[in-house]
Amino acid sequence: MVMRGAVLVFLMALAASARAGRDHPVKAALGATMNPDGTVSDTPVPVPAPVPDAPAPAADVPAPTTTTAPAPDADDTLDAAPPALAALVTDRRRTFSVGLDPDAEQTAAEWFQSLGYRTLTGDMRYTKGYWGGTVIENDARMSVSFCTATSDVSLLSGYDFVNWLPVPSVYDSLVLDFPDAKFILFETPVDLWMKRIEAKALASQVLGEECGCVGVDAVRSPAAECGDDTHHYCDIYPCLWERTFSTWAVDSLAWREAYINHVAKVKTTIPSQRLLVVPMLGEQNPVAIAKALGTFLALTTTPDDFAATHPFEPHVMSLGREHRWSIVLFVLVGFLGLALLFMPNPWAGGLGGYHEYQH
Repeated sequence: MVMRGAVLVFLMALAASARAGRDHPVKAALGATMNPDGTVSDTPVPVPAPVPDAPAPAADVPAPTTTTAPAPDADDTLDAAPPALAALVTDRRRTFSVGLDPDAEQTAAEWFQSLGYRTLTGDMRYTKGYWGGTVIENDARMSVSFCTATSDVSLLSGYDFVNWLPVPSVYDSLVLDFPDAKFILFETPVDLWMKRIEAKALASQVLGEECGCVGVDAVRSPAAECGDDTHHYCDIYPCLWERTFSTWAVDSLAWREAYINHVAKVKTTIPSQRLLVVPMLGEQNPVAIAKALGTFLALTTTPDDFAATHPFEPHVMSLGREHRWSIVLFVLVGFLGLALLFMPNPWAGGLGGYHEYQH
């Protein structure tokens, strides 16, 4: 009886965890382009005043390499067959996110990938794995091209959603070369953005030092985390950061100015009918953000149901990666529990199935 009771408690705990919902809030704001209910407004977006350029301090960085990105292959970025779109998603609208908030951009990459979009975030490509989960692969061709002053945006033609560095620096070319594409700008208050970008930059700097990308006497490391047979991390670091913010090392004043100027330029150069600005202030229900994105991008015919099914929140990709395995595990544990509950108990009549000798 004790064993059966323990099994019942274990099964009830698993069932409760499987039903647990994701209700944590996402930081966002009620801006001019997104109303509290997730609808999209045509009210012009206020543009911050640009900050005059400040001279960039000298940095101790090795001379740039002459590595060139390999020529794109027909199957390099496009899967043989595009992944199936998620429920209630009716269209693949090519989308570029041109913001500089690493947290918002990571959430966006995971969210679009979960919708069935072929996604590239920075130099990382998200694809479907054999078991239906997510496989993360390197695709640094655009980053290498940017750092060699080529900036061949055609390398992005095989993706449905692309964001993070160097996309914010080449959005003007993307507007021209992809006339049907839509653009998103997640706008974060400068102080909050500075905290997030410092953490991201520090992580990149640590990897850059480990890979031998920084310093006069630096030697490139052959470690696996420093690249693959198509590129080395030093081909894109510290170049990406230096070209985006004017310095590769964190400079609070210079980076704040670069961020403010970037936001102002995006709002004034990308046609308003192709740009959705999502101000990231306060607490906003992730369903409202999903509804605004779904409506603006016209990727669904049922915005309310779509938003309720696909809230804009982090870790969607991780959950999707483990989803099928969790179902299999739950079913196996369930069968095991039922077997233990209903199988004959060999100890019911005494130790080892033998009745105790009665004197």
